[in-house]
Amino acid sequence: MPRGDGAARREARGAEEVGEVAGFLSHGNQKQLELGITLALEPEILLLDEPTAGMSAQETRESIRLIERIARERGLTLLFTEHDMEVVFAIAHRITVLHQGEVIADGTPEEVRRHPEVRRVYLGERR
Repeated sequence: MPRGDGAARREARGAEEVGEVAGFLSHGNQKQLELGITLALEPEILLLDEPTAGMSAQETRESIRLIERIARERGLTLLFTEHDMEVVFAIAHRITVLHQGEVIADGTPEEVRRHPEVRRVYLGERR
């Protein structure tokens, strides 16, 4: 899907910030700029390593909405690591959960959310 010059960058950042020096952007906006640069390559699969790490709650919500929308509109496959389970549940259609290098669950968000070992290890429930 061809895009005009700078369209991917504007898609991932607010129009009011286009032209801003990257070093002066908030952490969340820097991550969005990185996403825009990646999208300019028109990938079919997007690999994200903790895409919301270090973000404020507001930046996290905005990033979730942005990632969901971009993946849906561009038909992208997402593969990401994330320790914030609410982010995972908000974005993923299928989840594989690792703990200490072992797969402990694999399935839909609802299946994973109900899995007793996931609840114990990542959602803070006791046995």
